[in-house]
Amino acid sequence: MSAAWTIAPVGLTPLVRARRVASPGAAAAARARPSSSGKAPSGRLFLGRPAVGTFGASVRRAATTEETRSPWTDPAPPPSSAWEPARSDWQPPWVRRALLGTAVVVAAVAYIAAVSVHYTEAMAADVMDVNEPSIMNLKLKPRTQEVILETKAEHINEDFSHEDLVGAIYTEGDLRGSDFSGSDLRAAIFSRAVMPGVNLEGADMSNSFLDYVVLRGSNMRGVIAREANFVRSDLGDCDVTDADFTEAVIDRYQAIGLCDTASGTNPFTGVDTRDSLGCERLKRYEGFNKENSKVAVSKGSGTWGGAAN
Repeated sequence: MSAAWTIAPVGLTPLVRARRVASPGAAAAARARPSSSGKAPSGRLFLGRPAVGTFGASVRRAATTEETRSPWTDPAPPPSSAWEPARSDWQPPWVRRALLGTAVVVAAVAYIAAVSVHYTEAMAADVMDVNEPSIMNLKLKPRTQEVILETKAEHINEDFSHEDLVGAIYTEGDLRGSDFSGSDLRAAIFSRAVMPGVNLEGADMSNSFLDYVVLRGSNMRGVIAREANFVRSDLGDCDVTDADFTEAVIDRYQAIGLCDTASGTNPFTGVDTRDSLGCERLKRYEGFNKENSKVAVSKGSGTWGGAAN
C-alpha cells in the first residue's frame, strides 16, 4: 500500500488566517484518483487505495477543507488529527481584549505621568525663583507673617516700603497712596485692588498679579515687572522710567499710553524700557479715513437728516 499527498501552502494575514481544520464528512471528497502525471492535485489528500482499519480511520479524520477563521473572535479549533498538535498561539477572546485594555491603560498612565512630571518641574522652577533673593539686592525688613492675607483690607496712605511681601494677597483692597518702594512683591496678588498714586519705585514685581487694578498716576520708576499680569488695569499717567516689563501681559492701548513717556534702561536687568513694552511695534489706530480730516455731511443725508453745511 502506497499513499502520497500534498498540502497547499496557506498564507497568513494580520487578523484572518487560513487554516486546514477537521471535516469528518469530507473524507470521500478528499480522495482522488492519481492524475496522468502521477501527482496529487494541489491542496487535496490523495490515497493510492482505500484506507482500511485504524490507519484508514485516522486518514479519514485527517481529511481537510479550507476554512477562514479570525483569531480575534473565533474560539480555538481542535486539532484536526492526532498528527496535528494543538495551536500554541491561540488565546480566548476575553484574554486578548483584557491585554489590549491593559496596554491602553498603561499608555494613558505613562502619558499622564510624563505630563505631571513636566508640570511639577515647571512649578518647582517658579517656586525656586521666588524663594531665592531678588536680583535687585533689596534691603528688606524681617518678615513677621508667613501668610499675608489682606483681602478687601483698607490700607490708605500706609507705609509698606522695604517689606518682604512675596506671595502676599491684597485682592480687592483699598491701597490708595500707599508706599511700596523697595519692597519684594514677587508673586504678590493685587487683583481688583484700588491703588492709584502708589509708590512702587525700585520694587521687584516679577510674576505678580495686578489684573483689573487701578494704578493711575503711580510711581513705577526702576521696577522689575517681568511676567507680571496687568490685564484690564488702568496704567494711565504712570512713570515707568527705567522699568522692565519683559513678557508682562499689558493691554495694547495701555502699553501705547506707557510708551508715550517710557524711557531709560533697568540697571539690574539691562533691558531697555521701550523694548520691554514693545513700543516699536505698537501703533495707535488712526482711522480708515486719515487722508481726510473731516467727512462732509450734507443736509438731509442719512436717516437722521444730517446737518446744514
